Amino acid sequence: MDLTIQQLRYFLAVAEERHFTRAAERLVITPSALSQQISSLERRLRIDLFLRTSRQVDLTPAGAQLLPMARRAVLALEDIEAWRADYGTGRATFRIGAPILTLTGSRILAAAVRQLTDLQVQVERFPFGEELKALRGGRIDAALAPIIGELSLSGFESVPLWRESRVLLVSSSHPFAERTELKLEEISAECFVAVGSATDQALWSGIPHADDFVPRYGPRASSMEEVLDLCAAGLAVHIVGASAVVTYPRPDVRFIPIVDTYDLTCCLVRRATPPTAAMKAFEELAIETVKAHAAADHISLP
Repeated sequence: MDLTIQQLRYFLAVAEERHFTRAAERLVITPSALSQQISSLERRLRIDLFLRTSRQVDLTPAGAQLLPMARRAVLALEDIEAWRADYGTGRATFRIGAPILTLTGSRILAAAVRQLTDLQVQVERFPFGEELKALRGGRIDAALAPIIGELSLSGFESVPLWRESRVLLVSSSHPFAERTELKLEEISAECFVAVGSATDQALWSGIPHADDFVPRYGPRASSMEEVLDLCAAGLAVHIVGASAVVTYPRPDVRFIPIVDTYDLTCCLVRRATPPTAAMKAFEELAIETVKAHAAADHISLP
């Protein structure tokens, strides 16, 4: 049996997305090509890895057993590739992902570049919700990710860096634009920007899905810039962290505090493996930076 790392990457993409088209988009290949690769892998293994129906793709028991082994194999190769790229330079590569770079997040990265001179810090931006998939797949070493409420982070370790209260983002011409505060019940009839999957929407908006408050979603966005543009145009509203007030000041939007919803906690998230020296150094620097700028950045310590 002669497997390739690329085949395992294809397997991981389908296993994580549970959808051939989404997995193909992530891999930048066609769905038919991906299906052929998965079929080829199954023939080599002589084992069915997926249960395919017209509506969804699920792992077989054998596929579920292969999943953690495939992740370890891909991560091991990427560690070797990173080592080879850095060999002789004296600098280790530290890859961090973030869907939104708030003012505080930017301060942390700038401090890392200035102070952690033995690290080559690489930053990658992701659409909403994609940073944890990239972390699980080994494309990055850590993520600056907002965690709202009780979110399962199975397979990850997280270090809370700061907390933010929540504000409603609206157009400057919206009826709420001149309000100084709001309650959730007042905004239950609003149309909200959709961001990613249903899980991503819960993660990013923090809107409670109660019987008396079922959010109505409208236009979709994959970045904070798109969220701002949609809200500024009056097409929808969105719930964001209070640091957006200083990170994204615009004359065509308003940020109104919401007094009865839970806070956002921004964490440094990594895979649940022993932290490297680079990870420990970055974590310590991040915590120090947050403490130094919390008041100015509209955030509080966790």
